Amino acid sequence: MTRAEKLMPLIYAELHRIAKSYMRRERDGHTLQTSALVKRSIRSPD
Repeated sequence: MTRAEKLMPLIYAELHRIAKSYMRRERDGHTLQTSALVKRSIRSPD
């Protein structure tokens, strides 16, 4: 297993924690979910 493969779960968990904190401050009824926000942030550029 590469270093990147080992680190990815840790990075994902930390980003998810941060995103959850930000999403709590969003208005009621917003549609973006925490997991979607994290996935968008780590998606590779095309």
